[in-house]
Amino acid sequence: MLRELVFAGDSFASGHLQKPAIEQIMQEHEQNRVDHSQRLYALLMLELWWRTGR
Repeated sequence: MLRELVFAGDSFASGHLQKPAIEQIMQEHEQNRVDHSQRLYALLMLELWWRTGR
């Protein structure tokens, strides 16, 4: 769900954040190299909050 929302063309992240950096933290987390759960949760909440205010 996070990947779908964040990398959508109309997402907050696509217009304001660096896609390669987001992809990197997602990959690190998925590969269990680094626990980015708090960052990813915050990113998801930011995206959902932004979508409700449009």
